[in-house]
Amino acid sequence: MKAKKVLIVSESGPESIKIVEYDVEDPGENEIRIRVKYSGLAYADYMIRKVSMPGLPGLPFTPGADVSGYVDKIGSNVKGFREGDRVCALLMAKFGGQSQYVIADKDVVYKIPDDIPMDRAVCFLVNYLTAYQMLNMNGLLVHGEVKDILVHGGSGGVGSALIQLLLVYDHRVFSTASNHNLDMVNNLGAIGIDYRNHDFAEILKRNMIQADYVFDPVGGDYTGRSLKILKKGGTYIAYGFQKHIAGGIFGIIRSLAGFYVLKLMNRHKHLKIFQLNKQTKYGYDHDLDRIFELYREKKIDPVISEIVDIDDAARAHIHLEKGIRQGKILIKAG
Repeated sequence: MKAKKVLIVSESGPESIKIVEYDVEDPGENEIRIRVKYSGLAYADYMIRKVSMPGLPGLPFTPGADVSGYVDKIGSNVKGFREGDRVCALLMAKFGGQSQYVIADKDVVYKIPDDIPMDRAVCFLVNYLTAYQMLNMNGLLVHGEVKDILVHGGSGGVGSALIQLLLVYDHRVFSTASNHNLDMVNNLGAIGIDYRNHDFAEILKRNMIQADYVFDPVGGDYTGRSLKILKKGGTYIAYGFQKHIAGGIFGIIRSLAGFYVLKLMNRHKHLKIFQLNKQTKYGYDHDLDRIFELYREKKIDPVISEIVDIDDAARAHIHLEKGIRQGKILIKAG
């Protein structure tokens, strides 16, 4: 059987993003083949195109770390699934989601409840799991003392998820965004700051606001500026280094080195780097169940920027690279 997938063949521009045919393979004994309905497009896909790093796929590669769709075929050792089941899968180990069919290890495939739309389910994987785990690990998913929290990039997939989840627990959220995205973050309930025309640190200092927590996917000079408005004993969490992607692997190394220098210089503040982690007490299942529950209660709802057909995937990747998005971009495969 033949199917289509996105294939990125080089680090260059949109001409490097191809739609190719491939032979659909059978799943192994512990695997599930999924007929993909939607795949997510995330900054990690752009990062892999620009930066060669150990543990990440090399070029050429098919992007997409999260999918939703239907079980198409199961391996001989797979229990609890059957053909036609509505499922989502997290493909962080090998990516490849922007395809009409993917094969995933059974341990990273999760059933989608009947009342959860498939386009929402795929957003709940990388974006909301990342946000949920960062907040949960820092004790912020409980009602009680209200914290002042700065979220950088609040119009992105993870940023908008952070804002929504924080507001469920009544925290006061400030968020940087470009001018054309300010309405979005404000409508989510955050207090938006136009980072292109204003210095976020100066604005917060002028209003005598010090953050208890900062969540930052940007890095670079954002780290030092964020630490200036972080309370003594406060926590800064980095979950990306977008400012240094253009510098390739050496840019990432410089950013990490700068991060650890700042960590040594700020002993009364907590600096952390976050990575999505399945090795929690309950794994992803427990976290996803709670996210599904919050959606049912109408407390969260993913912001979907656009849904693009797989044949037009290059346009979606250009929008991601240029920041022309609000929330999550989805690739429709079937």
